[in-house]
Amino acid sequence: MARQAQRHNLTVRDVNEILEVQGHVCALCGLGPEGDEGRSYWCIDHDHNCCSSFQRWTCGGCVRGLLCNGCNVRGVAWYEYLPHDRRDWQRMNDYLANPPADRCLETRQYRIRALRRTRQARPNSCL
Repeated sequence: MARQAQRHNLTVRDVNEILEVQGHVCALCGLGPEGDEGRSYWCIDHDHNCCSSFQRWTCGGCVRGLLCNGCNVRGVAWYEYLPHDRRDWQRMNDYLANPPADRCLETRQYRIRALRRTRQARPNSCL
């Protein structure tokens, strides 16, 4: 999980904070890992409109929450390709409008604002 967190410009503490806000379950389906799945169960979800999945690193400001692999791959990815008038899954709409990461990471938001100030010279940056 530490490597995945680093790729998303988060600390392990940030990830644990998001997980705590989510009640240690997937933010969409509400299920948690069983047995020894643990860290490999979680995927860090981020807004691909900000940082492409083809980039090696994300800015961290676009992180939305922690999802199980199924919800990350077959839930959010699929849903975001639907036309806006077909997006009627209320739980997903609530997740996208008020992501768990936005509710708990004030220190992360401070770091992101600092990163934005230092990268103002890069107009094509996602920050």
